[in-house]
Amino acid sequence: MVHNSANGECVDVIASRFSGPLSNISLHLAVLSRAGLIVGQRQKHAVVYRSNPQAVEDLLCYVLGIETDWRFAPGARRHN
Repeated sequence: MVHNSANGECVDVIASRFSGPLSNISLHLAVLSRAGLIVGQRQKHAVVYRSNPQAVEDLLCYVLGIETDWRFAPGARRHN
């Protein structure tokens, strides 16, 4: 999904890479979207998701301990 961030992919294409019900995949995509790591956009009868490259980079820097002005992705919820 990160590689196709410019065009995005619909839920069916993403789900085809995984086993399990589509409802589980949709739930995981919703969590990633709330975290700001992906962005979903309705197009006709489908939702197309694309990655948020800046948020993914910020997360990787944070996890790897790389110095940066890490910030929460736009729209992400802070959990205290």
